[in-house]
Amino acid sequence: MPERGRLIMQNKTLLKTSEVAKYCSVSERTVRGWLQNGQLRGMKVGRQIWRIRPEDLDSFLASSTNKKPAFDYPGLTEIFGA
Repeated sequence: MPERGRLIMQNKTLLKTSEVAKYCSVSERTVRGWLQNGQLRGMKVGRQIWRIRPEDLDSFLASSTNKKPAFDYPGLTEIFGA
């Protein structure tokens, strides 16, 4: 049985605010602001810890800018080592 309060996701990658900030070339504070005001979907896994699904980042980028979705960017591998 899993430990109480532990987030279990099989075969899912969740992004940290620092990773999203680096990818978007903004500060972590900006990313937290997007999360807090609902512009970017994410989930809180602690009092101040957020995690973002890659597909939510894609939706955010597609709706808020003229950028391509994150998965189309070659630079994504530099951030996540994929």
